[in-house]
Amino acid sequence: MPRTISTKPAYSVRWWDKHGYIAPRRDVFAILRNRVDFRFRTPHPESRGEVVESDARMANVAFPHLEGKVTDIITSPPYLDTTNYRKDQWLRLWFLGEPPKSTHAREDGRHYNRTLYWDFLKEAWEGAAPLLAPRARIVVRIGGRKLSKEEMFAGLSTSLKEATGRIAKPADDGVTTPVKRTQANSFRGAKASPTVEHDFCFLIS
Repeated sequence: MPRTISTKPAYSVRWWDKHGYIAPRRDVFAILRNRVDFRFRTPHPESRGEVVESDARMANVAFPHLEGKVTDIITSPPYLDTTNYRKDQWLRLWFLGEPPKSTHAREDGRHYNRTLYWDFLKEAWEGAAPLLAPRARIVVRIGGRKLSKEEMFAGLSTSLKEATGRIAKPADDGVTTPVKRTQANSFRGAKASPTVEHDFCFLIS
């Protein structure tokens, strides 16, 4: 599937029925073995990292040993009312032991209200704030059709300053990139709608 995000089983079956297709039989585990073999043909990188499953708003609790040491944060927070991340990631979640179908049982944390959205991002910055070194950079890729670039720039600037209590100076006006092949547009064909994403860099001091 495009971008490794799978359409839901029921939708796929309806699409096949409508267009007269029959799903081919595939040896899923053979495919996985092939991909794993491909990925591990090259040596492991010499550098090492640390991965923790946690809420970004609790970053300081997840990485207490990094307090005051983090010089760079690169992130792409959830976009305002753009997608249901839990539903779209059902296939990946299945591989991690969750049910083999998407579920509505748990809220995915999506925000529809602008004010609540910026409150959510402020809470995320507050979680990371204790980890920041005296001089640090925060790079944010953000998008969404309901917010203009100017709104995103202002919202990020304000929420970073309030959350960190420090100077958050933008490195530039932000870089805008058109996104031509979104997941949704891959299935819309001629109805594809244009969208863009923005990269902002803030210098924290």
